[in-house]
Amino acid sequence: MKDYPEELIAFLISHGEYTERTIIHYREQAKLILKVMDKVTPGKTPEDLGVDDLKGVMEYLRARYTVSTQKNYIIALRRMCEINGNPVFQQYRIRFQSDTRPTVDWLSYEDAKRLLEMWKMPMDEIIVSLELLHGLRRIEVLRLRIQDIHFEESCIDVRGKGHVGGKLRRIPMHPEFQASYERWMKERAEIAHGTSNCRSEDHLLVFERGGKLHKYEEFSGRGVSIRIRELSGRLGTHFSNHTLRRTFGRELYRSGVTVAVISALLGHKSTEQTIRYLGLELDDMTKAMEKFRLKRE
Repeated sequence: MKDYPEELIAFLISHGEYTERTIIHYREQAKLILKVMDKVTPGKTPEDLGVDDLKGVMEYLRARYTVSTQKNYIIALRRMCEINGNPVFQQYRIRFQSDTRPTVDWLSYEDAKRLLEMWKMPMDEIIVSLELLHGLRRIEVLRLRIQDIHFEESCIDVRGKGHVGGKLRRIPMHPEFQASYERWMKERAEIAHGTSNCRSEDHLLVFERGGKLHKYEEFSGRGVSIRIRELSGRLGTHFSNHTLRRTFGRELYRSGVTVAVISALLGHKSTEQTIRYLGLELDDMTKAMEKFRLKRE
């Protein structure tokens, strides 16, 4: 069977200047949309995809993904169809729904799984674990101290946002956290070996410079954000630190966890804030419209 994603990459390289990040993005999106096609239209390829097939693919995407993710998948599919001389996108014009949520910023379940499973540096791994599997803000990750991690009680003490350390909350530890923690602490010990700076000794995330151990700047968070940006490029899907936190909340909600519990885990002041934060208002309105029975025969 033809390797359509690699055919697409070869075409892009030969027809323009694309960065390595863009190439990775197209390759990943092409692979993912082909998986969707295999579910919705088994046996179909970008060469013989028909209008009805394309409509079915769009219905599947609309039911499961944000508008931005739909667009990424469809751009890759359109290019693969065009390369293979399939005029289906000229025969059927796709219209994307407008998304009125101001905070539509989360990974699909599939992308989140890929991020967890892809190889990462030890520090990248523990950052992803704290943000995606525990819902911590970037500043909360940077404020963590080693003594905040309690394996005997299987919990983590989190200092919330705010100038004086923020409000303290205790959250349960994800089952996979210990492995990520131990891997990072092994590397952290190597970084700290032979350095001096007692003020940074207890911070979880540190780096070495000039023979001294330093903590990351809490309010700029630049060092951590750069790492997330690099992971985003490797994954081929744009996301930020906050995307991972929102994804944590959305997946809890989809798993049947109550808004009140999600609100407590995220450190929100009210459940109303959590509802807005996770975009649940529009989700509920969309479900209500789907159940609406009044229509022309």
